[in-house]
Amino acid sequence: PLVVAAAAALVAPSCDAVDINLGCPLPQAAAGKFGAYCERSVACAIVRAVRGAVALPVFAKIRLLDSLDETLGLCAGLEDAGVALIAVHARHKPEPTRHRGQRSEERADMEAVRAIASALRVPVIANGNTECRADVDAHVAMTGAAGVMSAEGILRNPRLFEARETAAAERRDLPRGELGAIALEYLSLAAAHPPEKWSVVRGHIMWMLGKSGKGHRCDFEHLGPYSAAQLRLALLDAASVPELETIVTNCTGVAGHDSST
Repeated sequence: PLVVAAAAALVAPSCDAVDINLGCPLPQAAAGKFGAYCERSVACAIVRAVRGAVALPVFAKIRLLDSLDETLGLCAGLEDAGVALIAVHARHKPEPTRHRGQRSEERADMEAVRAIASALRVPVIANGNTECRADVDAHVAMTGAAGVMSAEGILRNPRLFEARETAAAERRDLPRGELGAIALEYLSLAAAHPPEKWSVVRGHIMWMLGKSGKGHRCDFEHLGPYSAAQLRLALLDAASVPELETIVTNCTGVAGHDSST
């Protein structure tokens, strides 16, 4: 708790809130007893320590525990410790070796989110199964949550939270032309404001082209003239914005512009 509080104090001048991730399912989180494997008493102590160190709201994101009662107990403890908002990734904390593929094997339990939202005084944010705007509206209506968050869905469809006509709102993926225009707009921003790591730019474009799977198992919704293996290698080899613009144009049919200057 003291280490996290010191870190929060260090970044507080640049932040609007401190968000504590109690949902990480990776094996290293299990080994280190953090993320989804952080003990309840330690998690609550972290919130109290951070609350005492900064004059900012403290948020926490959790996963579902083995039972709804256990999850409600964790949420109540976090609320008593002073948390201002709880985001619920509505899938269960996996066994350390079962985190891969969990999204496809276990649908997020929005009924559990509804129970949590009705039991707490602080706002609850629903997370999971959010791939298009229709999902956002349905989850808010079903759970009574104060809002919805998305992880991979927003990477695949950057317009996910935009109010749209019914037919478009029910699409998981954007039409090719629309997606291509957004990808090229992103690349123009990346050229003007390059991130510290080039892999960030490449990663965003991979998601926009509909990436699924990892490594040699990668597939894509928008292949254009490439096979999945060819597109993956082309993306990995790309070392500049113009190269990625060419790939996006080939995959979506939307003409790019010269970013070399």
